[in-house]
Amino acid sequence: MEQVKLEKVLIDKKELMQITGYGRRRAEKFAELAHAKVYIGNSVRYSVEKLRDFARREAL
Repeated sequence: MEQVKLEKVLIDKKELMQITGYGRRRAEKFAELAHAKVYIGNSVRYSVEKLRDFARREAL
């Protein structure tokens, strides 16, 4: 049986800081510029797809 690899759609602030390599403030600013914030109740998550798209656009 073939295994399916699942990727996260939303990440938390700690994971955002890890994947960007930035500190808290700069990582939050990066997510804000990417319009990647998603509010779920009182918590904030970040859209991985929007972060990747923004990084690709800015790298050009």
